Amino acid sequence: MTGRRVIRLVNLHTEPFFWSDAWLLLSILLVSADGPADRDRITHAGDYINRAIFTDAEWSGGIERLRARGYVIEEGGLYRAGPSVVEWYAQACPGRLSLWKVLERLEGFLGIGRGS
Repeated sequence: MTGRRVIRLVNLHTEPFFWSDAWLLLSILLVSADGPADRDRITHAGDYINRAIFTDAEWSGGIERLRARGYVIEEGGLYRAGPSVVEWYAQACPGRLSLWKVLERLEGFLGIGRGS
């Protein structure tokens, strides 16, 4: 018996975001303030924020969803937050906020419901 392979076509411009996408975006936002950052620096920031390492699925899916909407820009294997995210951050997170508060606001920015 041969198995059937199912190929799922996804429109990354409309696919919903997940909580891990907000975590990934915050990690990129933090480490790319001085310029684009590589995956290793972003992963270390993610570990600092959440005491966990991104799975390959969280990384690849998150990067693709965030890039499709212009929230992350990749330049030769280096990543930075897109202009709309930087502008949003400056307006939505003035002053000193905890990382968890910024993450919560990023969830709202991405339209993520609780438990996503």
